[in-house]
Amino acid sequence: MTEREAFQQQVREQVQAAEHMVQDSFHLWSTLALSTTEMSFNLAEQSLRSSQEILSIYHRMYSDGVKTWQSYLSTFGETVQRATRAASNGTPRR
Repeated sequence: MTEREAFQQQVREQVQAAEHMVQDSFHLWSTLALSTTEMSFNLAEQSLRSSQEILSIYHRMYSDGVKTWQSYLSTFGETVQRATRAASNGTPRR
């Protein structure tokens, strides 16, 4: 092998080594990007689930509060009606 052929062979080997390094680097970056994207979507999904659960709890609490007030107002209204009827009939209140 002549000096020129040896030089060309050495250059080919260095280019191939550089190509492998670039391919490996690209593979690592694409894996990193995929992993990061997957993790981001998982976190977003968990956040949405948590928000949905919190809203469900809030809705339940709000509904229970409304039902409690409706019951209270109904009972209060009945008490007022009884007192009003008793006062108009002249019977003593309970």
